[in-house]
Amino acid sequence: MATEQYIVVGGGIAGLTAAVALAQKGCAVAVYEQSKNFGGRAATQHQDGFSLNLGPHALYRNGPLYKALREWQIPFSGKAPRLGSDAYVIANGRKYLFPTDGTKLFLTGALSIAEKFAAARILQLLTAPHHVAGEALSMSQWLDANVRPGRARQLTEALVRLSTYCDDLALISARAALTQVRFAIKSGVVYVDGGWETLVRGLSKKAEALGVRFSAGMPVERVTQGSVQLADGQWLDSAGTILAVTPDAVERLTGTQLPGLSPIRIACFDLGLETLPAKCGRFALGLDQPYYLSMHSAFADLAPAGGALIHIGKYLAAKENGTREELESVADLVLPGWRSHVKVARFLPNMTVSYAVPTVTGRPDVNAIPIPGVALAGDWVGKESMLADAAVASALQAADFIQRREFLAA
Repeated sequence: MATEQYIVVGGGIAGLTAAVALAQKGCAVAVYEQSKNFGGRAATQHQDGFSLNLGPHALYRNGPLYKALREWQIPFSGKAPRLGSDAYVIANGRKYLFPTDGTKLFLTGALSIAEKFAAARILQLLTAPHHVAGEALSMSQWLDANVRPGRARQLTEALVRLSTYCDDLALISARAALTQVRFAIKSGVVYVDGGWETLVRGLSKKAEALGVRFSAGMPVERVTQGSVQLADGQWLDSAGTILAVTPDAVERLTGTQLPGLSPIRIACFDLGLETLPAKCGRFALGLDQPYYLSMHSAFADLAPAGGALIHIGKYLAAKENGTREELESVADLVLPGWRSHVKVARFLPNMTVSYAVPTVTGRPDVNAIPIPGVALAGDWVGKESMLADAAVASALQAADFIQRREFLAA
């Protein structure tokens, strides 16, 4: 019977994953979450029959999160989106047929004949099975070396934004971006029925079944070697601690200065429509502007019968903001007449998607904190994957690291 307690600080996807991974190894685990609810940015808001995630969430098939859910037999359902004739690219304020395949690439009016051949070449390069190049290049540098300016390059940039949520192409590593784009094209994504709280609930139930103890509304004040101090002043012994919190919180809890990190951000306008307007589109991606629109309810149970849930976003570069008006203009173009169908509308002007762009220099490792027995987990940690998959991959690595107690031999 386990007598030592491991502590996980933070009850989001990373923290819940770390807790399950430790408990499966026979460890006694306690999770402390400062807010009243678990899930973090994977929370889902329910309003008038609509299930709204915090922005557009997609579960990457065969990624670390997907594999963990399947391995742990955590139930979820949903469908992979399919793009048809109601999918568009947007350029110069006009919409054109989205080039979902080679045929539609040469049918779309968004590109000239020369640009279509250039786009076909770059798409073949993006999906080639050879080793991903660009180890020491930013995505912008890779594009400069491989793609001429014009619509073919804009299409490539749009696919990078779609797969990574990142508009800082001069900052993101080409290797990380290309790996993510190829993974997205090869494996695809799933929109989850009921929203991402379905995954949070499943991970929580799995952890509880393994004996994990949860404490919500319980902030942690300080973390040292072998102990954790709660906000009420109580000190707890810890055989190993995983910090599944934000970079700022890690610095506050440990007194350690982390390297400068740049977050990935998006402005998001979420629409719940009672009924669908005529001749509406289901998907759109901006070429000359970093816009995104997707009707997630077309492929997942997220809206009441006859209704539709649409996410409209603007991928934000550093120091950039988005406005509700510009996202409404995207809706005007793709969903003509939407204003008379609105049941729910929510604008999120500056939402953090991930706390660190994966740059050429990389992200902090799980053992980056110089305190023995303390590990990090989150979408900003580790060399593997991006977004929620990075959170899960780092959580599994952090759990393995502290459970093996390698730090005792250091």
